[in-house]
Amino acid sequence: MRWLLALLLWLTAGAALAQQVEVTRDFSARIEIQADGALIVTEEIEVLALGQAIRRGIYRDYDLRPIDPAGLFRAGFQVLEATRNGEPETFRTERIGGGVRVYLGRADAVLTHGVHRYRLRFRMENEVRAFEGFDEVYWNVNGTGWAFPVLRLSAEVVLPQGATATRQSAYTGRARERGSDARITNPGDGRIEFRTTRPLAAGENLTIAVGFPQGFVTHDARHGALHWLMNRSPLEVGGVVLALLLAYYGFVWHRVGRDPRGGPIIPVYQPSLPPAAMRFIERMGFDAQCLSAAVISLAVKGHLTISEDASRQIILTRAVPPPGAPAPSAGEAVLLQQLLGGRQMIVLAQGNHSALSTARSALRRHLDATFNRVFFRRNTGWKVLGVLITLLGWAAMALTHPHVLEVAPFVLMVGAFSGAALHVPLRLVRDVRQWRAGIGLREAVGMVMAAVSSLVIIGFTLFGIFFAVEVMGWEMVAGTIALVAVNVIFHHLLKAPTPTGREALDEIEGMRLYLTVAEAERLRFHNPPDRTPEHFEALLPYAVALGVETAWTRQFSDVLARAATSPEGYQPRWYRGGRYRGSGLSGLGSALASSYGSAARSPSSSGSGGGGRSGGGGGSRGGGGW
Repeated sequence: MRWLLALLLWLTAGAALAQQVEVTRDFSARIEIQADGALIVTEEIEVLALGQAIRRGIYRDYDLRPIDPAGLFRAGFQVLEATRNGEPETFRTERIGGGVRVYLGRADAVLTHGVHRYRLRFRMENEVRAFEGFDEVYWNVNGTGWAFPVLRLSAEVVLPQGATATRQSAYTGRARERGSDARITNPGDGRIEFRTTRPLAAGENLTIAVGFPQGFVTHDARHGALHWLMNRSPLEVGGVVLALLLAYYGFVWHRVGRDPRGGPIIPVYQPSLPPAAMRFIERMGFDAQCLSAAVISLAVKGHLTISEDASRQIILTRAVPPPGAPAPSAGEAVLLQQLLGGRQMIVLAQGNHSALSTARSALRRHLDATFNRVFFRRNTGWKVLGVLITLLGWAAMALTHPHVLEVAPFVLMVGAFSGAALHVPLRLVRDVRQWRAGIGLREAVGMVMAAVSSLVIIGFTLFGIFFAVEVMGWEMVAGTIALVAVNVIFHHLLKAPTPTGREALDEIEGMRLYLTVAEAERLRFHNPPDRTPEHFEALLPYAVALGVETAWTRQFSDVLARAATSPEGYQPRWYRGGRYRGSGLSGLGSALASSYGSAARSPSSSGSGGGGRSGGGGGSRGGGGW
């Protein structure tokens, strides 16, 4: 039946002029393989133009091979020569989805009817594909999108100098067909010729494939790296990135992250640092307890009073300090000025969120400017580079998957959830340390709630990991989590105190030791202060700052109880509210931190209320006339 189809096409072609049908009389291509993996292709296309589809010229479409699995980057393309009937022809190119279109002809000129012979010579990069043991050119000659019948179709592949073909194939027909209507000859000199044995109808194509030994073509470095990635497992790539990340962080830790050697820990009951500064230095950062300790310190020193109404709403009121009262520290003075300013009092309620937020930011900036870099170094810049290595590692692992764009979001999801989950053990260590120092009912409830939220985070993480394993495979998930774990660990290890900061940390630990030891042990200290209500109040801000408020209060419960029943009837002059019950204050520091934090947050708003804002082979696809 093939000879009958060929006969019919020849008859159709012979009657083309009489029937006024546009055809391709001859189509030939010369594909020259370059040493850098590019191709220089010369196409000779002879068409019969009758002003139907071919009015101003012809166009050719070419696929540009992606150099990455996601198809985000495409190989280069450059037109070297364009002629019509031996004379230079006007041309222009435009990008189309995943490829390029070349127009031959002028928009302001109409072709004369008759036969025109076009010559298009171009360079296309990255078209030699690397396989195990051989390289290959796999090329669509005219493309399944070529709009006209082709009477004669041929192609010639020119191999790099010294190379010989080890395999060659040809396929004809429409897209995905495997017709064999082509003859292959090998005349020598590194040339392989292909010629169809019948005319091709519109939409039919000749695809050729030639394999040759490796070593004659140097592949694009980008292509080589991506090819290596695409043929590796996520575990291999993840292992390489993990080793690189560990080597980087190990070098950085050795250079800037090692802590100076600590000195002996001596109980401290006359601290030189303000309470908020102690917490800021120990944590190497600001949190709500820094502010809470500063507010209570201002109150104890007589510069403001703290009161709670029946609904436990906290009110801060300016006070006149008694004669001889200690002056506020520099940070406390900044906080007091921003908090009260010209007003006499402020309620910790969302209506005052702007003033409360401004005061909190002012204290944070003061502490950061005063103690950061002097007492410790966060080494944030070094961490940023480590995070960048991690992100590039995630991308590299994603590139090993055939559906990289589908996998990439799951990599980010697993990284985010596992990063949050890996902080849970660190929180647990802090909670155990505080529990051992002694906690009250409020702190215990807070710990339970924190533990529940941690279990929720871990649950979501495990669910996300299980789902991600189904999509990505366990190797990629394991690699993602390992990289996150290294970043979490070194996020803490790279924070380092300076020699000055190391001395301050020794003082802080001595302060904690004094605040938490039992009375019998305190008596063995050298000349310890008397246990008086005034001494309890003086060091209460430090107990709040160091998270041992309950332990410190319990040690003075008997002293405060006796003072409350004395003729003078002891009552803290700086506090009024239900948290003082004659034997101590219950959770004032944590309550103050929680209330202040809630009140300083901006209230949410709706959009309608005005709160919204604006915010097969490479090469030819085909072509036609225009």
